[in-house]
Formats: sequence, C-alpha cells, structure tokens
Amino acid sequence: MNVHCDYLDNCEQRFGGGDDLSSYTCDCHSICVEYNTCCVDSEYRNATRLPTPRTDDECLPVYGRTDLSVYMIDKCKNRDIPSEPLCESSAEDSNDPFLMIPVTSSVTGKIYKNYFCALCNENVNEDQAAFWNLRLTGRTQRVLDSIMPDMLYNTTLKSWVVLEDDGSSTTVTVKIEPIDFEETRRCKPMITACAKE
Repeated sequence: MNVHCDYLDNCEQRFGGGDDLSSYTCDCHSICVEYNTCCVDSEYRNATRLPTPRTDDECLPVYGRTDLSVYMIDKCKNRDIPSEPLCESSAEDSNDPFLMIPVTSSVTGKIYKNYFCALCNENVNEDQAAFWNLRLTGRTQRVLDSIMPDMLYNTTLKSWVVLEDDGSSTTVTVKIEPIDFEETRRCKPMITACAKE
C-alpha cells in the first residue's frame, strides 16, 4: 500500500501519553473502540474485522471555529422520541443564534449541536443540558451591557450583527467555547475529498 504513518500515530511511540485527537489521528485507550479511532498497534483494535463505530457522534467543527472540532451529534437519531426540525436547522437561515450553541448532556456526557438535538436524542430536561459559552466581540456597548443582545445574521455581510437602539446594526465576531475544555473529546475531521486545483 506504500503508506507512511507519523511516529505519533501509534501507541508505542507516543510520548505525550494523552489521547487528544486534535494532536493525533488515533488513540490508544479503550474508548477508541467506541469511536473507531484506535491506532494500528492499540491493544483494543480488532485486527481481524473492519471496526464499526458504536456511537452516533461524528467529528464536526464547532460553529465558527476552524481550530476546534469535537465529537457531537447533529441529527435526531432516537426513533422513540419525536423529531425536532430545529436540531438540523442552520442558525443563519433561521436567524437564531441559539441554534449554534452546543450543549453537553449531564446525563450521558454527549455533545449535541444545539439544545434541540439533545431534546430529540435524549429528551433531556433544560437543567440536564449544559450550554457552551458564547463569546461576542464587536465595537458596540450592547455586547458588554447584555447577556444576549438582539442579533441577526446579515446575509450580505455574511456575519452576525447586533441590533442597536437607533435601528442600526454592528458586526460582531462569534466564538463558542466548551464548558470544560479538558473533558471535551476533540478530533480532526477526516479529509474525504481532494482540494480543487
């Protein structure tokens, strides 16, 4: 096959000891079986058959971040709970910033794209869903004065804007951060297509 593996991509040569999949492309602990991320020399890897992930989580980028992807669920997959259209809705198309904020279930520890995805997969109560931190920055006092200022997605600017009292709007930058960065299962999205040249 003529494949070359980086020295960090196996259990024997790993020096850091961690399984942060934003640094490595495989991991060595037992959880690798659940996510199908075992290194070729992991004691948990089944070399005789092609592994099937045991989780519905996918490696997905956190909204607005190019530097952070995590395992999360972005679809209604539990057939026993009614589907929730807002789970798969786009925050921009719906003009609803609430749809871009991931939540972590305090029951299972799973991360969902938004509250509605948690609702249609686990039927969680509001107190069982920990919302991630939404940070807004921009040249407006409204960002500092309000927990969540009125926002709209401006399709012309391709940016979120805060609505001012005088009817104008100010562009803001959105950054979403996990509640507990160390406990968040980070990953690198798989490259499935070649870049167009």
